[in-house]
Amino acid sequence: MKNLMKYEFRKTWGTKLIILGLTVFLEVVFLAALFLNKEDITGLSAMLLTLLAIFGIMFVGIQSVITLHRDMNTKQSYMLFMTPNSSYKILGSKMLENGLSLIAAGVFFYALGFLDIVLLLDRYGELDQLWKLFRQIMESFNAELELNARSIAIFLLSMVSSWFCTLSTAYFADIVSTALLNGKRMNGLMSFALFIVLSLVTGWIQRQIPGSVGVTNMLLIEAGISLILSIVMYYFSARLMERSLSV
Repeated sequence: MKNLMKYEFRKTWGTKLIILGLTVFLEVVFLAALFLNKEDITGLSAMLLTLLAIFGIMFVGIQSVITLHRDMNTKQSYMLFMTPNSSYKILGSKMLENGLSLIAAGVFFYALGFLDIVLLLDRYGELDQLWKLFRQIMESFNAELELNARSIAIFLLSMVSSWFCTLSTAYFADIVSTALLNGKRMNGLMSFALFIVLSLVTGWIQRQIPGSVGVTNMLLIEAGISLILSIVMYYFSARLMERSLSV
């Protein structure tokens, strides 16, 4: 599994390196403009950094689906399926590598954004106002949601499980369409259409949770449902790969 994850990372490291390089360049421009009092350039670079963070994280998230589609619909699949690994390991390594990459990208851009905001407000003497506003927001959230270590952990679990559910759904849709239309023109369109349908179904299932259970319990139940659906999608995806797509 470890070697497969390294292999998956090597297939996607080029794009990640481009995103990192663009981020470093824009960050240097932002810092230089900030300390030289070039407000127009500071604002423009900050906006570009924000857009890069949003689209960068989104692309890291969907890149695994893109590589899976390429693996199954080009000669590259022979290199993957001829390794002494089951489809369960191959698919699992893709999901784990993507999850870890997405978490790393999210933490990186969040930390960078927070640092830039602190530097920006400190430069213009408004840092104290930021901390005051932050405390007010946290007190408001805490009054409504009773924030504590447990609720924060549940919230993070809900986010991670929701993403794995989305990713496993996309895998399943792509694998089903490839098994039916391997190499045909409508393959990609069918994958997307099936993904939308499955996403609507999973969304409908989660909306059946009654609101009376409370926010924290709702997030916990949603996380449990997402994990169960992820496991089901993963199992049938890997089983279909094993029976229909392996060489």
